[in-house]
Amino acid sequence: MTATSSAAAIEEMGKLLKQLTAQEGDVDALKGVFDALDKVFIDKTILGKTGAGKAINEFKKKESTTEELKTRCKELVDKWKAIVTGEQKSKTPQHAPAASPNSSDDGGAANGNGHKGNGSSSSSSSSSGLMGVGSSATSFGANAASLRSVSGIQSFSAGDPGATRAAYRDKLTKLLMYEDNDPNKAYAEREMQEHVEMMELKGLPTPQELGAQIEQEVNKQLPQAEYKVKMREIIFNLKDPSNKDFKCLIRCGATNPDGVEFIPQNLPTMIPEDMASEEKKKTRKKVREDAALAAESDYAERHGMIATTTTFTCGKCKQNKTTYRQLQTRSSDEPMTTFVTCLNCGNRWKFC
Repeated sequence: MTATSSAAAIEEMGKLLKQLTAQEGDVDALKGVFDALDKVFIDKTILGKTGAGKAINEFKKKESTTEELKTRCKELVDKWKAIVTGEQKSKTPQHAPAASPNSSDDGGAANGNGHKGNGSSSSSSSSSGLMGVGSSATSFGANAASLRSVSGIQSFSAGDPGATRAAYRDKLTKLLMYEDNDPNKAYAEREMQEHVEMMELKGLPTPQELGAQIEQEVNKQLPQAEYKVKMREIIFNLKDPSNKDFKCLIRCGATNPDGVEFIPQNLPTMIPEDMASEEKKKTRKKVREDAALAAESDYAERHGMIATTTTFTCGKCKQNKTTYRQLQTRSSDEPMTTFVTCLNCGNRWKFC
């Protein structure tokens, strides 16, 4: 699907979701909305960016929603899940590396329901919109059995770098847990519970299973020289208190608004920009913009496109390498306004 048609589908989906609220109480009109939703082109990216799954789920929970419309909600979500799961299966390798049970590695082995007792139990409620059905439909839906069973975690036998790998795996397990005093625990539990309900899962992989799976994927996909670098990168972001979404996305195996899927198989090749918190992304963007502006100023200076002067001294960096221009901003009998730019730090000021 082209970017243009995908954008059109996202726009159409957004309009239809708004109509769910606008037409509330009008059963016939709502049936028409569901008919239209059923015909909209859907893929994981569209579902993730529109949060359609969450919107349908919330509509289903409203007291004013009739049983017939609740059935339509379920049918629609089931259809979307089938589409996303089909996409994931098409990306999943047809063969998996041999695995053998290891009693020392299954401290977080799942119970009969594929979900250890430390999973989320809080009720689902509206949150910040981290995930929708599209974003929450991930490889955990297709690979849940392998992740939840002991045999789905490869044993670390002879030939492994032993203590180093075990230490990283234990560190990941600890960081993927939510302690009782963690300020982000309630937020994460809501997101995880909503993900489980939306995808109708029996549970999510435990921190022990995820830690082992992530470590194995990094070790399998990257050469030894890059292994420690990537592990430290993942651990750094898990520790970052301002990056609460990173841990939650991994625990759920969800897709962020940029379309990046946070599953163990993708973490080894994930770039730092994808892992970073929204705050860091904004900071890095500002640095890039400032660097581009500085380069542009330097280019203009080197090619004689602007004149420099040492007449003015910057109050910020105390350097006197500046450029200036004058404009008549007031009446003609008033002095011109001088605009000065420091070429050293970029500081700007004006005076009359």
